[in-house]
Amino acid sequence: MAWAVAKRALPAYQHVNSPKKFTQHQLFARLALKNYQRLDYRSIVEQLLDCPSLTEAIELDYIPITRRCRKRPID
Repeated sequence: MAWAVAKRALPAYQHVNSPKKFTQHQLFARLALKNYQRLDYRSIVEQLLDCPSLTEAIELDYIPITRRCRKRPID
């Protein structure tokens, strides 16, 4: 649902020369899912890896993994 709303409301890319890795629609849908489920970035990446139907629904070719997601918590 968030992806469809973002697709109507946002341009695909913020700038003409922006990298074409992810659309704003995909990034917004990922952020909305993260906030709705009250997850951190690492958990949402794990969920996207475990659930290919989610990645297909928002048309992700690959999962965006940021540096923040790769860091391990200090025990």
